Amino acid sequence: MKLESKRQFANWIKQRIEQHDFIENIEFICFNKFVKVNKYGNKNLKE
Repeated sequence: MKLESKRQFANWIKQRIEQHDFIENIEFICFNKFVKVNKYGNKNLKE
């Protein structure tokens, strides 16, 4: 399956969630993901 969208997925899905009034922890979940960026630090991503 292909989305056929030229937009970044992160922006596309945020808009869809808002448009359709999805309910967090029922229809989708969010979690924090810590990613090592380099030897000096990490980055916190919201998935």
